[in-house]
Amino acid sequence: HAVKTHVPMLAGTDILERHGERLLHEFDLLVSIGMTPKEVLAAATVNPAAALGRDGPGRIATGAPASLLIIEADPLADIANLRKLSTIVLRGKVLDFAKLERLKNMKAP
Repeated sequence: HAVKTHVPMLAGTDILERHGERLLHEFDLLVSIGMTPKEVLAAATVNPAAALGRDGPGRIATGAPASLLIIEADPLADIANLRKLSTIVLRGKVLDFAKLERLKNMKAP
């Protein structure tokens, strides 16, 4: 069993699925099979970076084009807390939730 033997896991690798809520559901499933929230977060950040030969998820620094999810509760206490999203910063720009909801609800032509 991969979790018990500590095989590095990568979250979100099913490219045929929509991201967002499906990824959060995947996180729930990973916790349900025995991964800790910390291991799940690593599976979505540092493990994929390492698999791609990158240093990790990066750092927060003045002038750096950061992409961040700012949440209202500790995901290490409960992975479901990732659903308590308060702010998204993408490449250094704060995204407007109302605009994102409008885009999400638009129908394709």
